[in-house]
Amino acid sequence: MAKRRGNNEGSIYRRKDGYWVGQYGVQTGTGRKTHYIYGKRREEVREKLAKTIVDRDGGFIFDDENMSVGEYLKRWLNDSVRGSVRASTYASYERQVQRLAVMLHHPASWADESLLHRSAHQDSRVRKEGRFQKRDRP
Repeated sequence: MAKRRGNNEGSIYRRKDGYWVGQYGVQTGTGRKTHYIYGKRREEVREKLAKTIVDRDGGFIFDDENMSVGEYLKRWLNDSVRGSVRASTYASYERQVQRLAVMLHHPASWADESLLHRSAHQDSRVRKEGRFQKRDRP
C-alpha cells in the first residue's frame, strides 16, 4: 500500500511526457495559490519539494508578484535581520536599505556622483565623543 501524504505536505505525480511534478499550496493575502516544481526524476522533485516546504513553513516570501524591491528589502530587514544581528549591524543594514530605496526611486540620482560621494563620505564617519570624526584608514 502506498504511503499517503498529509495536509500541506504537497503531492508528487508523473506527467504524460515523463516529467515529475511536485505540487504544494501557499497561503497569500488573496487566498490559497498552488505552485509547481518540475524535474526529470521523482527523487529530484521530492528533494526540491521538501526544501521548498521547509522554506514556506519558515516564513520565506512567495507572494512577490506585486512587491517592489524596496518593500522586499524592508520586509527582509524586519523579519529576517532584526534580532539575529547586533544593533550596530542592523543600523548599518537599515542605512544601506534606505540608500538603495532612494536610488531605486530616483534612477537619475545614480549618475549624480556628488550624491554617491556624499553618501559614501557620511558612512566613513563614526560618532565619537558626541561629534563625527573620520575613521583611521589602514
